[in-house]
Amino acid sequence: MRVQEPTSPLRKLRTGVFAVFTTLALGCLVSMPARADSCTDAVLNAEQTLDIPSGLLLSIALVESGGGGAPNALALNVGGRAIISNDPAIAQAHLRDSSGRIRSNVNAGCMQLSVYYHRSGFRPVEKILDPAANVWYAARFMARLRHDSANWAEAVARYHGGSVTGSQGYVCKVWRNLNQLSPESADTLKAGRCSPVESVRIAPATRRAFDNAQVAQSEDGAGSSED
Repeated sequence: MRVQEPTSPLRKLRTGVFAVFTTLALGCLVSMPARADSCTDAVLNAEQTLDIPSGLLLSIALVESGGGGAPNALALNVGGRAIISNDPAIAQAHLRDSSGRIRSNVNAGCMQLSVYYHRSGFRPVEKILDPAANVWYAARFMARLRHDSANWAEAVARYHGGSVTGSQGYVCKVWRNLNQLSPESADTLKAGRCSPVESVRIAPATRRAFDNAQVAQSEDGAGSSED
């Protein structure tokens, strides 16, 4: 028979603190869509609505969180460590430390937004992992960057947090994805120094969603002109 040892006051305190933190964390949970294509749908919608070159925002999302060929709403980078979760609650828990304080060294969601710089745009901060909220915030941010930049290449570099020269490698990564999706849009980055040799992975479902969006946009345009 195993004799249960008396619980020490310190252990009781630790258990109590953990229980309080768990309750607070659960209270901050944000319900999110579970569909794997939620990022892509939001990106394609935002591109068309905000007049961003077709495929550009999607290409950025693929660079940021698309390791499997599709943007991932639950992708995080915590202090330089990549974390992919299939559970929204677990992903959201990484946004706070053991005391419930918001971590500042986290990039989160479809567009890998920096919690440090953009947390004020999400209340509670867990909403930064909501695909639509994450993507639309990033899309509006990109639109503002383009307004304040000479061209789209500069805007993409500034999204990465640098100049065109300092972020050339990042711009080229975006360009390679974009060149696979839409060579016409890829020309807007004027990425003459980028080599197309390096292969990129775009999942069939992602490419299919992009192609379908372009067809739908063309049909809508044709219908509008007939009216």
